[in-house]
Amino acid sequence: MGAKKKLRPRGKAVEYSGRWVESNQWFRIGLSKREVAMLKTVRAEIFSDPRTKTLAETMRLLLQGALVHFDVLHPALLRDADYCGKEGFGFLDSYFQGLIKRALESHNAVKGGGR
Repeated sequence: MGAKKKLRPRGKAVEYSGRWVESNQWFRIGLSKREVAMLKTVRAEIFSDPRTKTLAETMRLLLQGALVHFDVLHPALLRDADYCGKEGFGFLDSYFQGLIKRALESHNAVKGGGR
């Protein structure tokens, strides 16, 4: 038998989305597994053929939508922050993680026929 092939640890996934000529600011953002799962759900909902779009493209489109509609989003964020303060959440991020978990569970229940 031949020598076993050594497996190299897989690096973290990195995706890019932007206009290479016009973009002058790049960010590295770490996402939790739930956030990635939710992003995949969103990608499936907004693109007719989600296999042709990266998660980075999906995230960029969501960010653009949030910026364009910030006048609608801003009051919701303020309400969320106020609620978190009153309920004792340490970070808005922790509250959002719980909402993302619940949204994924709800989506999976509907997708799976409520099983």
